Amino acid sequence: MGSGFGDSPGSFAVETIKEPASGWPTLSVVVLSPDGRVASRVALQQLAAQDYPMDRLKEVVVFGAEEVRSDTPPPLQALLKDFHDPKADSLNLDTELSACSGDVVAFWGDDHVSSPSRLRKQVAESVSAGQATLLQRDWFFDHESTKFVLVKKWPTAELSDALKLSKGLAELMVRADALTLCGSRDALVEASKEVAPTSSSSDGLKELASILQKGEVMHTIKDFEWASVGSPPSQTMYQRGKPQGSLVNIAETAWPKESAALTKGSYAKLCQEIEDKKLEPAQATEMILAQDTGKQAKPFDCDKINKVITKSLKASSPKQAAAALEVLTKWPGIQVGGGDAQAVRQFPAFFAVIQAVKHHINENADFFDMREIGQMAEALLTLARRMSAVDERVNEVMVTLIAKDFLGAAGGDASAIPTDAGLKTADFVGTVGLRDPLFALCSAAADAPLTNQPVKSLTSLAYALAESNIAHAGLSQKVARGIMQNIDKIQRDDVGKIFIAMHDKEWFKDEKTVAYLTESLMERVRVLKREDPNLTAQLVTNQENEDR
Repeated sequence: MGSGFGDSPGSFAVETIKEPASGWPTLSVVVLSPDGRVASRVALQQLAAQDYPMDRLKEVVVFGAEEVRSDTPPPLQALLKDFHDPKADSLNLDTELSACSGDVVAFWGDDHVSSPSRLRKQVAESVSAGQATLLQRDWFFDHESTKFVLVKKWPTAELSDALKLSKGLAELMVRADALTLCGSRDALVEASKEVAPTSSSSDGLKELASILQKGEVMHTIKDFEWASVGSPPSQTMYQRGKPQGSLVNIAETAWPKESAALTKGSYAKLCQEIEDKKLEPAQATEMILAQDTGKQAKPFDCDKINKVITKSLKASSPKQAAAALEVLTKWPGIQVGGGDAQAVRQFPAFFAVIQAVKHHINENADFFDMREIGQMAEALLTLARRMSAVDERVNEVMVTLIAKDFLGAAGGDASAIPTDAGLKTADFVGTVGLRDPLFALCSAAADAPLTNQPVKSLTSLAYALAESNIAHAGLSQKVARGIMQNIDKIQRDDVGKIFIAMHDKEWFKDEKTVAYLTESLMERVRVLKREDPNLTAQLVTNQENEDR
């Protein structure tokens, strides 16, 4: 029998694994990143260190095979093979698996720390049990800080309750890593016929794994120590630690500490730059939303983003915070037709900024002037509208993140989690998690002095709260008086918003107030019409644009 891929596994520990009675089967390896097909060189370097018999390896499927061949370790260079359709935007598992020639196919992620015996371990168990195998996750490695964490508790019960999943399927979806799937090529091909092409390799492989589990032809290996690169999923409980054996050595070899801080295009480097330059929130938000690392932001990345935006907001003025919120409303990923692959990758980073801004408003709204209160309220309404109408691919990512956020806020109460269908209900503001900051702004406005308040801010506030179904009788009276006192400053863009709040949404509750406000507003409209005969048509066009 031939030797393994690498000439020597070096100082890394090698687990003694018995060869199957039928001998080692031929093997195809498909290299992927969690978000797509473009994988890093680190994945190929670790793959080359595997001790699976070299003469049984049929091919290594990798995106851009010709481009990466010269940088690939010599033992694998001749075996590199590109995807069946390298120009496709999505991964078609049925097509790719059918094109493999090995008896067994193993998926190999570029976000793993794996000992040299991993493939032999998985293949041996798969052959012995006649089932596909997956690896269970416990250790996570952050290559930016070169630290390991160990998960102590997984939110499998909460996920099972929230999504009505069996305990086994919930365990599979949360704790197992789909990019470690390994099994008979024929079984994988048959199951993959039910999986639609997807831009996310993790999503496609999770679906494939769930099909195999339902058919009782898959099991999870729980006694093999390895690590995922990145951070644990949200709602897990974890602690710092150091795994036994060779994992630390392998991780430090693949991601040297001296190179971690030099990683280009990483969110960690970007956040450090924002902090070093002491950028204002709007500038920091623009930089984060313009960053495309080619991969979806991981929880560790999102934690860094949240912290750096929170720090920037804390050092900023209310005007600067409002400007950051305006930047969020203009992000292409939440505009109609903007749900491309880049938006899918960037959405977790976008959501992390939203979380920081929400927290800042909740904690500091009482210190805002009415100008910023009105501006922020309408921006939150716009943000909620656009988030509730995002394209399907972005919506899938958003629903998952919102569910995790609601679950954490509700202390694990799964009934508080909105479903995908819930995003289409009338309470779109609450369902995308933006009701709390609007309540905070409402309370702050109710306590703010009335004199010398900008009428445009009062109009924006009334419109946003009315559309969000947030009623406050005292505030509505105050806003109405403020508008009537400054009726000569009302402009054409404000007219439609006031009428919607007053008549469509009935936000102003006092009948006399509504009558006086209507009379004042109609007189102002007559003045505006004399100044601009095209006012009526422009008002209709402006409101149609608002509704979009």
